[in-house]
Amino acid sequence: MLRAFTPRATGFAAAAVALYLAGRLTGVPELFMLAVAALALPVGALAVVTWGNSRLTSSRAVRPVRTSVGNRISVTVRLDNPTRLETGVLLLEDRLPYQLGPGARFVVPGIPGGDRELLNYELRAAARGRYSIGPLAVRLADPFGLAQVTSELAGASDVIVHPRVESLSAPGLGGELASSAATKVRYLFSQGDEFYTTREYRDGDDLRKVHWRSSAKRGQLMIRQEERPWQARAVIAIDLRLAAHRGQGGRASFERAVSAAASIALRLGASGYELALVADDGSQVRPASLGDQATAVLDFLASVEPTSTPSLVPMANRLARTAGEGLLVAVLGVPSSEEAAALARCRLGFGGALGLLVRTDSWLGLAAREVAAADAQAAGIATLLDRAGWRTAMLTRTQPLDDPWRRLTAPLGRATLTTHRR
Repeated sequence: MLRAFTPRATGFAAAAVALYLAGRLTGVPELFMLAVAALALPVGALAVVTWGNSRLTSSRAVRPVRTSVGNRISVTVRLDNPTRLETGVLLLEDRLPYQLGPGARFVVPGIPGGDRELLNYELRAAARGRYSIGPLAVRLADPFGLAQVTSELAGASDVIVHPRVESLSAPGLGGELASSAATKVRYLFSQGDEFYTTREYRDGDDLRKVHWRSSAKRGQLMIRQEERPWQARAVIAIDLRLAAHRGQGGRASFERAVSAAASIALRLGASGYELALVADDGSQVRPASLGDQATAVLDFLASVEPTSTPSLVPMANRLARTAGEGLLVAVLGVPSSEEAAALARCRLGFGGALGLLVRTDSWLGLAAREVAAADAQAAGIATLLDRAGWRTAMLTRTQPLDDPWRRLTAPLGRATLTTHRR
């Protein structure tokens, strides 16, 4: 709590000194009484506003606490005066981070004893991130304007602004990559045998499930694959490298890549996929429950920053080591040949792999000759990945995300090549 006298109170103090000196010179006792009154009035005013401000209580309601870039946030502040006396003039400011705009300021003439005041305002979520709204600064002045007290009430309220989300079509992939809102069962039958099928041994498999007859025939360990319920799984890999992106601020290719990953996570989560997200620097999100997976991924993406990772090769190697049945969706800048080779190798551990290649060069405004060279390089990398079993599509600066998404997730055999002007 900050207590302060106003310039008017300073004038009263100067008048008290002048009256005291005049009383000493003239011997008039009434001047001493006036001097005491002039000095006591500011002190009394400070005591009154201090007592009144300390009794005020406040609370804040924020709706929603999670939103996406471009949406609005509604804030309601409630200020209660539990005393019997009416407050003086209140100057209020709900402090905000600059990304959400300037602080919300209000002037309240006074709150009667036992009454309350409701203050409402709206914010626009202009940039993704995790923010704190508040605390509420309350400045109370006495009716004579001699003293004022500033205190902080209501604490801080947290709000999470997710990346901008684009609406995407439901994925149309078939087989194990089909979308499903419920658990499915695979029936893997093998003719004339007591188990369903076999597969090659992988590190970590239970040795009690080794099928020795098949292992002897194949010359390598084979594992019994039994009928089991399964949930469609998807791993989203995102390229956050500072060196891979172009542009500045909210319109940079980095922000577009983060937005694309968020949109894909929301779409796959709505389609019943069990989600995980992996970044180039090794950070990852693996939600513990199936209830709100997309929210956990979007919460992570709300606060990610560019990384200093030099290459995608380590991420590709980590994906290869942790691969499992399911879908790999990678949101990447156009990789180098070495990085593309590593990504080609990690494809083998997944049921399918989709590569959304963000054409970060489209953020540079290149000349026609440079554009042609960049197009040729991107096409070569895409061909390399396609031959390794990936399905790839390009995303440029002005292109709606749903266009390449439809190409990536079209039913097998129906994918069509599309070209877009920058």
